[in-house]
Amino acid sequence: MSPDAGVCVRAAGWLASVQRPDGSWGYRSDGEGYVEPTALAALAFCRTLDDRGLRDGTARAANWLLTNQHPDGSWSTTPATDPQSWATGYAVLALAKLAIALKSQEFVNAARQGFGALLATPTLYVPEIEIAVSRATMGVDARIAGWAWRPNDASWVFPTSIAIIAACSLGATDHPRVRQGVAYLLDRACSSGGWNIGSPLNFGEPVDPNPIDTSVALLALQAAGTEGMLAAKPAVDVLAELASRSATPLSLAWSALALRALGHSADDTLARLARQQSPAGDWRGNVVTASLVILASQPAPVGL
Repeated sequence: MSPDAGVCVRAAGWLASVQRPDGSWGYRSDGEGYVEPTALAALAFCRTLDDRGLRDGTARAANWLLTNQHPDGSWSTTPATDPQSWATGYAVLALAKLAIALKSQEFVNAARQGFGALLATPTLYVPEIEIAVSRATMGVDARIAGWAWRPNDASWVFPTSIAIIAACSLGATDHPRVRQGVAYLLDRACSSGGWNIGSPLNFGEPVDPNPIDTSVALLALQAAGTEGMLAAKPAVDVLAELASRSATPLSLAWSALALRALGHSADDTLARLARQQSPAGDWRGNVVTASLVILASQPAPVGL
């Protein structure tokens, strides 16, 4: 069951009202433009292109992403910061999806160039002597690289998951770097099921999963195919339990999207989100939350 259609109508109307003149969105209604909220809002609008006003907003967001792509194919989190950030994955994903909806070869080309930048992003080198220590204290195989928040840094669950979803949106499911990313996620899973930022253990003690990282990891494994999903299947039930104990709209929105995309009921989660929506259509002024609720509320949600 999807929520009342009015929830999505109000959310889309609020998003349209806070889109910046340059086509971007900030994390908040009055913030500067960032890649993550712009990509997610554009993806949400992309599901409702029968509305002419939303189609225009989608095209303006896509053009903002094109304008702010760096020569090496990457994106910054916001235009004022350094290139080759984790936000490249979001831009690739959005442009790959929007290229289909808006029938734009230019968007396809930009997304492919961005994927090349993702492949070229260097990760942290781990000396051999530290590998055994990482296994004992954090419960991870430090030889397996995912993606980092910025170049030459440690890999983490969230940017790795977004990069995998982006790659799969371009049909690169079997690329060796993508398969390595899947291996990274499976290695970083918590012993109880689910994921946190990327540390199953802390000095040998188990660390609990959280709903946002669990949601995005499951969406990535779903996009990458059955190999990862077979191993991660128990995490779906873990996510349902985490969602039942979550209070923040952002956690609930991510959880609803992942649960419905993976065929699990999210009725209670969506109902709670509906009750938390303001009369204006937002959730605490958060653009990402509003976008995720729209994506999670589609009749047949497929994730990002």
